[in-house]
Amino acid sequence: MSRRVVIVDETSAIGGAEINLLMVAPRLPALGWAPLAILPSSGRLSDRLGELDIPIEYVPRPVLFSSSFYLGHRYKLPNPLALLANAVLGLIWIFRLYRCFRQTRPALVQTISMWSHAFGGLAARMAGCRIVWHFQDIVDPRAGLGLYRALVRLFARHIPDRIICISDLVAEQFRADPRAAAKIAVLWNTVDLELYQAPTADERTGQPLAIGTAARLTPWKGQEVALRAARELKRQGVPFRWRLAGEEALGAPGYRARLLGLIREYGLGAEVELCGWSGDMPAFYRSIDALVHLPTEPEPYGLVLAEALASGLPVIASAGGGADPIVQAGGGTLIAPRDAQAVADELAGLYERPAERAARRAQARQAAEQLFDPRRYAEQLAAIYDSVAR
Repeated sequence: MSRRVVIVDETSAIGGAEINLLMVAPRLPALGWAPLAILPSSGRLSDRLGELDIPIEYVPRPVLFSSSFYLGHRYKLPNPLALLANAVLGLIWIFRLYRCFRQTRPALVQTISMWSHAFGGLAARMAGCRIVWHFQDIVDPRAGLGLYRALVRLFARHIPDRIICISDLVAEQFRADPRAAAKIAVLWNTVDLELYQAPTADERTGQPLAIGTAARLTPWKGQEVALRAARELKRQGVPFRWRLAGEEALGAPGYRARLLGLIREYGLGAEVELCGWSGDMPAFYRSIDALVHLPTEPEPYGLVLAEALASGLPVIASAGGGADPIVQAGGGTLIAPRDAQAVADELAGLYERPAERAARRAQARQAAEQLFDPRRYAEQLAAIYDSVAR
């Protein structure tokens, strides 16, 4: 008989954590676990879960405020007033989640987002449930003068029974605390190897280099670095088209308009396109020759990097992220953050050497097949569930 695992998210939008959920949840029943998703409202995520026949409960949450904000779309500053407001508003969500847990009586509660770790975790603890944090974030040690990371460690000591981290870089922020460190399991997010397929040949040889970037539109994701690299690439006379997929993130209103202004300022209107959120990422990857991912802060993991490797794409990424070993295994290139010139030079080399591009395609796909297997991932996750439930 399957045991119930309730999976709590703070959003109905789709990001890396949600893509991983969509891939793993249908595989859990065969391993003895029946998933139930708890979402604040309907949206893209609930639509996709419904297509997969994953049951959903809606537990509305109050509107929460971003714990940081950008000054001039460049300087990231803490917002301590938001932290206080969210603590008060979160009590409403805790009470609603508590009632839901008492009604559904799950064997296990898994939280997959920052606010769900805090509020969902507290509600689950109050309801007497076992708790697994699926932790996918890096809390800047300087944020809130160190208060935010201290709070995360405090909660980590007392709320979850296990903390699944999506990379060693994410796990590192807990290892200074012995009680939290003892709960860690590192499990890289996985990729649907059947959905993402490498092309059989480099069909765009001799055509303009097709470049892609996929990330939410927010300053730390590095879209401005990408535009500076595009400007340099145009200066070098390399023909290219650059598609930037993604929509504005919480805490960065008006950033899309800023990027459009930079595109006009740099004279890139014919080369660069902001194409918004993509509901068909395999098609997006098939439309490009290389993926460029340039966060200016350490990336916890970067699911798009794994998807790009599975799609047989050369990858150019900022160094210092949780997926660095994956990028290197797939023959990708790591570049110092904010080094637009180095990005442009690497892309120019890919354009000038199509044979190298084809070789890197093959290496990328081979690495993905070795590193990512959704069935093996689901088995590892279910084993963690089993150990916690016992």
